[in-house]
Amino acid sequence: MIKVTIERNEYNRISGFIIEDHAQSEVCSAVSSLAINAANSIEAFADEKSSCELREDGYISFSMPEVRKGKLNRDANLLMESLLLGLKSIRLEYPSQIRIREKRLQ
Repeated sequence: MIKVTIERNEYNRISGFIIEDHAQSEVCSAVSSLAINAANSIEAFADEKSSCELREDGYISFSMPEVRKGKLNRDANLLMESLLLGLKSIRLEYPSQIRIREKRLQ
């Protein structure tokens, strides 16, 4: 099962995400595509400093340190909420293959 953790700052803005435990399948490809596109879009369009870690085992970690501290970046926020919407749409179609958890950071 794909495990997605969405990290939100104290103002309820998404500041990052972690994706774990996915293998090679169509659902995993869709999740990876959404996540990598969101990370690339933030870099290209949102002018927000970020860090991203990709591993061969399918682990993806993305974070925006300044957003985590409370900075408002409307473009980055919109892109992250769009990612979450896409992930929830996949979960509707494949509920046994993806779990999404939202975590509030302090």
